[in-house]
Amino acid sequence: MNCIDLVKFIVSVENGETLEEAMIREMREETGLEVKIKKLRYVCDKPDASPSLLHITFLLERIEGEITLPSNEFDHNPIQDVQMVPIKDLSQYGFSETFITLISEGFASAGSYQGLKQNIGL
Repeated sequence: MNCIDLVKFIVSVENGETLEEAMIREMREETGLEVKIKKLRYVCDKPDASPSLLHITFLLERIEGEITLPSNEFDHNPIQDVQMVPIKDLSQYGFSETFITLISEGFASAGSYQGLKQNIGL
């Protein structure tokens, strides 16, 4: 099935923790999945946000676990749903055609800095 897992949440890197460790921990906490990082997809930023954002996206491999919703007990913006979405249906979830094309083509510029977040259709 031609699907993609799109997980959107803020990863907070704790003191003494690497970005990789933070990503793995947050995925476990927010989705119930154990993952490993396979590849850096892209880095982009949104300097006009307050606070400014650095958007780092990885290709992850699920090692084990089932998708579950987090407890949300400490979240101000709780996760309501987690699901697999076919790439062809991403526009129904607000994703731009630019971003859908990048996904469909496997992120031809994978691992590179993409500049402003809007450059990749987000």
